[in-house]
Amino acid sequence: MQLNEIKPGLQYKLLSQTGPVHAPVFVMTVEVNGQLFEGSGPTKKKAKLNAAEKALRSFVHKGGPSGSVRTF
Repeated sequence: MQLNEIKPGLQYKLLSQTGPVHAPVFVMTVEVNGQLFEGSGPTKKKAKLNAAEKALRSFVHKGGPSGSVRTF
């Protein structure tokens, strides 16, 4: 399952780029339902994928008050 299947048309933004030219670290964000998710990686594509993965996990698995995991 991919995030764009659940929420098509999301906008990803480059938050920062740090590190040396030969080893950059990109940080991308995506906003889903008013919540901001951040991902980082050595390429913009990997950073975007990590942000999407975090957002997708928040839809699929939520920790309850007792720390249990629910699937929606």
